[in-house]
Amino acid sequence: MENNGIEAICPCVAIIPARGGSKRLPRKNILEIAGEPLIAYTIEAALEAEIFEEVIVSTEDQEVAEIAEFWGARIMERPAHLAADTATVKEVCKNVLQHLQEERDGIQSFCCLYATAPLRTGRDILGAARLLCEPDTNFVMAVTGYSLPPWQALKESPSGHLEPIWPDLIQKKTQEVPFMVADNGSTYWAKVDAFLKYGSFYGPGLKGYVMPKNRSIDLDGPEDFEIVRLLVEHRMQMGD
Repeated sequence: MENNGIEAICPCVAIIPARGGSKRLPRKNILEIAGEPLIAYTIEAALEAEIFEEVIVSTEDQEVAEIAEFWGARIMERPAHLAADTATVKEVCKNVLQHLQEERDGIQSFCCLYATAPLRTGRDILGAARLLCEPDTNFVMAVTGYSLPPWQALKESPSGHLEPIWPDLIQKKTQEVPFMVADNGSTYWAKVDAFLKYGSFYGPGLKGYVMPKNRSIDLDGPEDFEIVRLLVEHRMQMGD
């Protein structure tokens, strides 16, 4: 493991939540894309960053566990109540951190990596980690800009007509509003003490690591699968 200029937040670990169940796209965490199971891309990115003491996959599923272990992750068995649809990622991360604290002291920070974001790279993980080292920063999440202006969003009124969500902004030009970003569903860094205190990745001292749209695809349903496959294959052809 190399510190790569992030000594202030080391030692650190990666946590990859990967339960076996999925409603919209069954078994999505181990679906094969360009010859590799989906989860392998995230494990490889975490290992490529060369900053983690351990890359940990939290799962209740034996097949997911076997595949993740083959690709280089440590497996931490997830309790049944954290494998239900109602369980949250923050609860899963808290469970892993509690186990680690029972094993040893000193973990300063962790990075939660979604297995459904196979285009995020080790460089992205490291870039976000460097932001976490900046003063007064407790959390960093990967974000991306909107494809369409969010301030022009419309909602349906009770009468069935459309009306602007932000009437004061609807007529504004792009240069007249702040640059807006959204959580891209891939990468979440946190200092352990801050995460356990606030129980969220949205606590005070949050910064965003901006990723381009072509690496910010979150594989959620069947309609995303072909897009992700094509992008992964293109990246492999380009040697990136």
